[in-house]
Amino acid sequence: TVCAANGALALFVLPLSALSERFGRTRMMTWSMVIAVAVGLLVPFAPNLEWLVALRAVQGAAIAGIPASAMAYLAEEVKPKALVAAIGLFVAGNSIGGMSGRLVTGWAAQVWGWRGGLLAVGLMSLACAAAFLVLLPRARFFRPASLNPRAVGRTVSGHLRDPLLRLLYGI
Repeated sequence: TVCAANGALALFVLPLSALSERFGRTRMMTWSMVIAVAVGLLVPFAPNLEWLVALRAVQGAAIAGIPASAMAYLAEEVKPKALVAAIGLFVAGNSIGGMSGRLVTGWAAQVWGWRGGLLAVGLMSLACAAAFLVLLPRARFFRPASLNPRAVGRTVSGHLRDPLLRLLYGI
């Protein structure tokens, strides 16, 4: 199921990035998180492997809106001197979240089985999402962009020319 989630995330990160240019970073991150958590709470109740894989793919697609928006949000909202540190914290938080999710799932699965493990990580995700919704500062500098293909191309091109974002992308 990890491949389904990661594959969908990779497939949807660029389209959701374009949507965040139009509808806002915080809105995209919020809806991505809400949908991913809601689907995550359904995952333990999947009736068979096909449903489990499908739900994990939907969850991965939803999660794609977070990295698609978070880096641009940080670039817009954080002072340039603090941007590298803020991006580092975001990456570190992703690492800690990914590892703790695996540890919680494994521990809970030993006690309550695989469904219990998935439910435990779903509940942990719900708590983290609630904290995110309360703590995320409002966007102050976001300006909506058009969704036409040329505008999206210009935006992507601009991101690729930004030296800090290029460093982040590993280009």
